[in-house]
Amino acid sequence: MNKFLNLALSCFLSIFSFSQTKKITLDQGILEQNRQFKADKLSGFQWIPNTNNYVYYTDKMTKMMFANAVNNKAIPSLTLDGINKELGTNLKNLSGLEWIDANTILVTDETKFSTYSLLTQSGTKIQEIPERAENQTFDKAKENLAFTEKNNLYFLNKNKEKITVTSETNEGIVSGQSIARNEFGIKNGIFWSPKSNFLAFYQKDQTEVADYPLLDITETPGKLVSIKYPMIGQKSEKPRVGIYNLATKKTVYISPRGNQDDYLTNLSWTPDEKQVFIAELNRGQNDMSLNVYDAHTGTFVRTILNEKNDKWVEPEHPAFFPGNKSDNFVWISEKDGFNNLYYYSIEGKLIQQLTNNKFPIREITGSNAAGTEIYFKATGENPTNMLAYKVDLKGKQTLITKDQGVHNFIANFDGTYFLTNIPILSLHRNH
Repeated sequence: MNKFLNLALSCFLSIFSFSQTKKITLDQGILEQNRQFKADKLSGFQWIPNTNNYVYYTDKMTKMMFANAVNNKAIPSLTLDGINKELGTNLKNLSGLEWIDANTILVTDETKFSTYSLLTQSGTKIQEIPERAENQTFDKAKENLAFTEKNNLYFLNKNKEKITVTSETNEGIVSGQSIARNEFGIKNGIFWSPKSNFLAFYQKDQTEVADYPLLDITETPGKLVSIKYPMIGQKSEKPRVGIYNLATKKTVYISPRGNQDDYLTNLSWTPDEKQVFIAELNRGQNDMSLNVYDAHTGTFVRTILNEKNDKWVEPEHPAFFPGNKSDNFVWISEKDGFNNLYYYSIEGKLIQQLTNNKFPIREITGSNAAGTEIYFKATGENPTNMLAYKVDLKGKQTLITKDQGVHNFIANFDGTYFLTNIPILSLHRNH
């Protein structure tokens, strides 16, 4: 049974009551819209893993409040001063804390990473990256930490040893960063396997891509800084996917099966981390194949599905695995005109078309613990909305949020509780 949290997360603006008794200036209306007149909300709301408990922040993000979904009674749990004193950190607020398990949080202070136990009120520094490191990405267990320096990829293992994954002297060959200028759903370039035995990453060879000058106005006088940018008709970057094996310390590479400069995107791991999925899209962007590769050897296994369109094919979401015990997956496709969900086997058999909506699905937000229900966001019939839905593996779809508006939707670990905001229904103004 699914339940809603009736929490103080309404988006009725304080300007509603304020404007009944006092006129506001133009400056107030513009400058204070996200301050004095901002929507009430639970700042930093997070479910605690594998529980029905949750936390949020008060007092300008300096105090963590702990509550249970059954009674919603909140009690103080952690303060900014307390965590800074224990860890020797210099945090300005509690934003950015991340739960590792039901009792432990990950604390990030610039280049330093620590764990903090709420049971013992004590913490330990676990990793520290170099000052120039970028794109830092932890594995699921928060033990191994990958990062880039300039054009190369490294990681710190759980013993805090720095391991070199790539050592390219040609700065035009870049590893561990986003490729294709973040098109087709690409947001990052580092992908730990579920059990942390492999580290997959994007690599781009942009040696032949022309330099494009940009004006850096952060200095006086400004100066020109060159970036690699493929203009129309010029040569583009050549992508690959690397897979580093932590046991053998060897890397295998996967190149496009078509042209060298085709797109590689939507990388995902199977739950058993034996294989990776990669969507390959041609440069004409009208022919996409979802391919499976062996993680140990990089060998092509099969094409699961292929989509073609005379005008446009745009894969933007990696394969989603509802459970960790099956290789069956959900694929988002707009082949029928709207983004819909399709449930496939790893052999490429369509098991079930899960949705057949005439409005776009924006993203999958998760699944229940059993892997039998998928949660997703979609506009519904009104394109100005953002609503929460769920669908089971037989295609039974349910609208979770009944009210019109833009909903932020967060499910707990097993889908028994959901948090959603109450949207703005009306706004009264005095003239």
